[in-house]
Amino acid sequence: MIPNFTSTLVEYTDEQVLVALKAGDQPTDHLLLKHFFSDVHAYAFGCWQKKYQRLSQEDWAVIFSNSDWKLISRLKKGLVLKEQTTLKTYYTGIVDYAVLDFLAEKKKTRVLDIPQHTYIVAHQPHFEKEELAENIRKMLVDIIGNKEQVKVLLLQAKGYSYEEIVQETTYISNGACRNACLKGKKKLTAYILKYPEEGKRLRKLLMEVNG
Repeated sequence: MIPNFTSTLVEYTDEQVLVALKAGDQPTDHLLLKHFFSDVHAYAFGCWQKKYQRLSQEDWAVIFSNSDWKLISRLKKGLVLKEQTTLKTYYTGIVDYAVLDFLAEKKKTRVLDIPQHTYIVAHQPHFEKEELAENIRKMLVDIIGNKEQVKVLLLQAKGYSYEEIVQETTYISNGACRNACLKGKKKLTAYILKYPEEGKRLRKLLMEVNG
């Protein structure tokens, strides 16, 4: 599965992109940046698709989202490109490192891969289990510190697809939901590794909800 990139015939220079990033308050700025990122996404994907063939469309969406943020952040902090280096080639380098970061995070979060239906199913008739499930949700929010990331984790554990999760949360794309899930799992994994006894307690509670 590969991203559906569309080519663009819009002409722009790196200088125009930099001005649009700094201003960003005009419709023309938004249009130029839209074409710029569409263009560099397609270019970077063409460079790295053979090297990272196993990445899915959702994986690439997360990677490009992270790469966009890194580029914008660095440029706003005054990044100066080396001579002969263009924004397109610099962005392509960012993507390569972003893929490696993504794969490393994905490997770490496998520690916390929770089988589907671990959590309480909808319309559970037993109040005690509903109350326990709510306590677990609050516990996860305390650990992760982000209600929406917790919501994504819980919905995914119930078997929801990312398309369905988008409809149930404030996220606007499958890639954003995937990113939220990875970040939530990373925080939870770090907590469990730091406090193994609490991790055992949490797993026991999950089993009780599922029992």
